Amino acid sequence: TQFDRASNFFKPKNCIKGIFFVTLQSRKLGQRTYRKSKKKSYPCNFFASNQYNTSMTHKILSLTVFCFCFSALGAQDIESDVFDTDTLSMDIIKSLTQETEPVTSLLTDILEDTAVFVPLQEAFLTKYLTLLQKKDTGIINIAEQEIDSMLDIADLDSMYQARLKGLCSLFHIPYNKKIKSFIEVYTVKKRQQVSVMLSLSKVYFPIFEELLKKNNMPEDIKYLSVIESALNPRAGSNKGAMGLWQFMPYTGKMCYLEVNGIVDQRLDPVKSTEAAIVYLKQLYNIYGDWALSLAAYNCGPGNVNKAIRRANGKKDYWVIYNYLPRETRGYVPAFIGALYAMTYHNEHNIIFDETEQPDLTDVVTVRHPLTLSCIANQINIPLKTLQDFNPQYKKGFIPASAQKSYTLCLPVQYVPLFAENSDAMYEQTKRQQLELTKIVYYTVKPGDTLASICRRYPGISVSEVIALNNLKNSGNTIYANQVLKIKIE
Repeated sequence: TQFDRASNFFKPKNCIKGIFFVTLQSRKLGQRTYRKSKKKSYPCNFFASNQYNTSMTHKILSLTVFCFCFSALGAQDIESDVFDTDTLSMDIIKSLTQETEPVTSLLTDILEDTAVFVPLQEAFLTKYLTLLQKKDTGIINIAEQEIDSMLDIADLDSMYQARLKGLCSLFHIPYNKKIKSFIEVYTVKKRQQVSVMLSLSKVYFPIFEELLKKNNMPEDIKYLSVIESALNPRAGSNKGAMGLWQFMPYTGKMCYLEVNGIVDQRLDPVKSTEAAIVYLKQLYNIYGDWALSLAAYNCGPGNVNKAIRRANGKKDYWVIYNYLPRETRGYVPAFIGALYAMTYHNEHNIIFDETEQPDLTDVVTVRHPLTLSCIANQINIPLKTLQDFNPQYKKGFIPASAQKSYTLCLPVQYVPLFAENSDAMYEQTKRQQLELTKIVYYTVKPGDTLASICRRYPGISVSEVIALNNLKNSGNTIYANQVLKIKIE
C-alpha cells in the first residue's frame, strides 16, 4: 500500500494495519541517511516525499501509539496477527500505553509540529489526555465517527473558512492557499512564539486598544504589530526599522517621532503607536481600503500605486497581488494568519507562556530630567524592568523639561510610589548630573574640524559643541589655537 497525505491515510478504520507496517519499514529506513534525491527508491512512498526525513520514524510510531490507544485497547479494527511480525514493537507499544507520561509526551510532540494533526490537537487532545490521566476506561468507547471527523484533513478547510467568516473588521477575507499556509505557520510552526506573544499582548494590547478607540480606528489594527515585531519593542530589521511598528528613521521623523542618540521614540510603545495610527490614517485616506493601506504600510505608497496602475486601476489587494513586491504579497495573508492565531489560540491548545508573564503597566508623565537608575533606587524597582518597559531611553536618561514632557511606563504597583517620591528623584538626578558633567577645554590644532574633535570625545555631537561655544555667529568655522569648551559626562 502506498501512503501520502490524503485523508484516507488518517482514518483508523482504513489504515491501522498499514500504518503499523510503515512503522516496521521505517525501522529499516531509520538506519540509512535520508537523501532528497528523486531517484532514491523507498519501500514506502510516504518516505520518498521531500517534506519528510528519517525523523518521521518517531512521528509515525507516535501516531501508531495514538491509534492503538483508541482502537487496540478496545479490541476493534486490529487483528492480533498484525503484531506477529515484530514482537519487540508490540512490547514497546504496550509499555507506552501503560504509562501516562510517555504517551502524553509522544502525542504532544507529534501534534505540536505537524500541520496535518491540527484537527486532533484542537478537537480532542485535551479531552484525551484528561481521560488518560484519570485512567478512565470510557476512553475506549469513543464513537468511531468522532475520530474519523477529527482525522479527516478535508475538514481543515471548512473549519478555517467558518472561523474566518466575520473575523476581521477591516476587510472581507477570502479563503485561499496563501491564507491557509499562514494560519498553519502561526498555529503549528510558530506555536511557541504565539504563546509568548499572547503573554506580551497583556501589556501592549490595552495601550493599542485605548489609542485606537481614541482615534476612531478599527481595533483589529493592533494585530499589525504582531507581524511587524512579534510584540517586541526592541525589534529591529537589517534595513534600520525599529520598534513595535517597525518605523524607518525617516518615516518616524515624518510622523513626529524623536530619533537621536538619547531618545528613540520608535521604541516607545505609546508614541510609536500614536505615530502608526497617524500614518495608517493617511494611507486609508489615500486608498479607502484597509488591505491596500496595510500593503502600503509595508512597501510604501509608491509601490502600491505602481501595482494599481499595472492592474488597470483596480483598487483591490487580491487583484493587484501579483504586481506587488514579493515580500508584500504575503503581508496581508500574514496579518490574517496572526489575527486567526491570536483569536483562536485556545482551539489550537496554544496557551500563555508562563515564563513570559509580564506585569500590568501604566504610563506616567515626566516633566523634569530623570535617570532610570535614580528611579530604580528610589522606588525599589529592578533597573532591568525599567529598561525593558522603556527601551526608548537609549542612555538611561529622560531629557524632560518644563517645555517638553516625556512618558514613563511602569508596572501598576509602582505608580503610587513614583508619585510619592518624584520630588526626591528629580533632586537626586540633578545632583548626579552636576557630578557627572564637567567642562574641558580643547585648543584647536591645524587641520582639525568639528567632526574630528567630536570623535575624540565619545557621546559629544557637533551641534552640542556649536551651541556651547556660540559658533553660529561665526558660521560654524573654527581656526588654529582657538579654545573650545567641551561638555563631557
